[in-house]
Amino acid sequence: MRAHINVFLACLLASCVLVSCAPLPSERIDELAPYRSAMRPQYQGQVDQIGPVPRYDIDVSVDVDRLTLAGHESVLYTNRQAQKLGELYFRLYPNLPAYDGHLVVTKVQIGDKEVGATYEAERTAMRVPLPRELAVGRTVRLDIDFSLQVKHKDDGRVLLGESQDILSLPNFYPMLAVYENGSWNLSSGPDFADAAFGEIALYRVNVNVPPDLVVVSTGSVLGTDVLPEGGRRVIRCASGPAREFGLIMSRAYEKQSLNIRGIAVNSYSLPQDAPMGYSALWRAAAALQAYSDAFGDYPYAKLDVAEAPLVKRGMEYPALIFIGSEVYRTERQRLEALVAHETAHQWWYNLVGGDPVNAPAVDEGLAEYSLFYYYQGVYGKRHAEEVVAKRWEEPFEYAKKAGLDAPVDQPTSRFMPDNYEVIIYAKSSLLYNELRRYVGNEAFDMAIRRYLRDYSYRIAPAGAFLGIVQSTTSRNLGGLLEKWKQTSKPPPKEQD
Repeated sequence: MRAHINVFLACLLASCVLVSCAPLPSERIDELAPYRSAMRPQYQGQVDQIGPVPRYDIDVSVDVDRLTLAGHESVLYTNRQAQKLGELYFRLYPNLPAYDGHLVVTKVQIGDKEVGATYEAERTAMRVPLPRELAVGRTVRLDIDFSLQVKHKDDGRVLLGESQDILSLPNFYPMLAVYENGSWNLSSGPDFADAAFGEIALYRVNVNVPPDLVVVSTGSVLGTDVLPEGGRRVIRCASGPAREFGLIMSRAYEKQSLNIRGIAVNSYSLPQDAPMGYSALWRAAAALQAYSDAFGDYPYAKLDVAEAPLVKRGMEYPALIFIGSEVYRTERQRLEALVAHETAHQWWYNLVGGDPVNAPAVDEGLAEYSLFYYYQGVYGKRHAEEVVAKRWEEPFEYAKKAGLDAPVDQPTSRFMPDNYEVIIYAKSSLLYNELRRYVGNEAFDMAIRRYLRDYSYRIAPAGAFLGIVQSTTSRNLGGLLEKWKQTSKPPPKEQD
């Protein structure tokens, strides 16, 4: 009997050992966790709700002395179109004349096979043939090696490159083109207008830089790793849903910060421009509050404002805006309106997308009209009406007299440098303002909030907002809406 018990105990112990040594079931990896960290806690669920959008994993090493980048990206793309796809297109925006860079793709691989990609659209796009057609709902992963050479410039507007000890690197990587209406959009407009057009995507970006470089980026910083050789750092970033990924960096940047409504607002400026950097910080914070109250909440965990070599202009990127150095110095009177305008693009361009080449008024015009809400929210209605009169009516009246009027509803290729801004900024804002007065504040505000709700993380077609306004009122807007397509004739010249 004891022998049987001993045998039983031995078997039981053996089975216990076997059970304890067996590998535990692996926990499910939450692949979306890094992207959620770039969102405010109450909006982290939006990352799960947007569906299978493109996901970029990018590793880039920056050589600040040679002004070069060496990069690798892995892109997960799910076919959400209505038909199979036999090819994908990527935009190479640094090769546009306005960027004046040189982006080269050295290798494209799908699975274990290298793919023969080709340049198109004067090297501003790359066609990637797929080994087999990508069925609706199926996913493909691409691995792309690339390099980028940028230039140093002493003066002028530098969108991409190095100037004033600032290295500006927007759109430094191959970026998926937008597929719409059965084809890939490879449009490029004139240099005076914006060009980048992207679907909502999720980004994880590792930036390898020297230890003394201050790096500002789209998204949030997850952590920093110090490399054993040379002391270089790898800054690990991730974005929430974003249309593109921007980078800017400088050894001289000084940072100023505040927290507003749980949003970390940061201002980066050169030491001599610190006072205006502080002003930019507060203007951005005020704009975030005004627009959140008027349109709907800003969902991201932070917003950065960075001084950039853009002279007196600004530029928008997701959770990041650039303001030209001259605005911090000789053009200080422009700072408040410029910061407010670029901050508005976080709603009208990033949250709600639009085609900046073929329908620039979709986001540019609405971002400019958002200044009415900024000045009304911060200073009161009288100041908002002064903006209407001085910022929009006066320049538009001058443009009409000079014969520079043009329809708002047209692509950038139909404009000239002399009238693009006055039409897309001033005239479109005046039309929005006329529309608001005609339907009433309540109906117009309801429409703008519904527009954000219906098109967040999507691309809004031209006319979508105007259609929503029409749906909020019983009044016929036909005559007002027709003005978007009209050109007024200049007054006749006086006879001698």
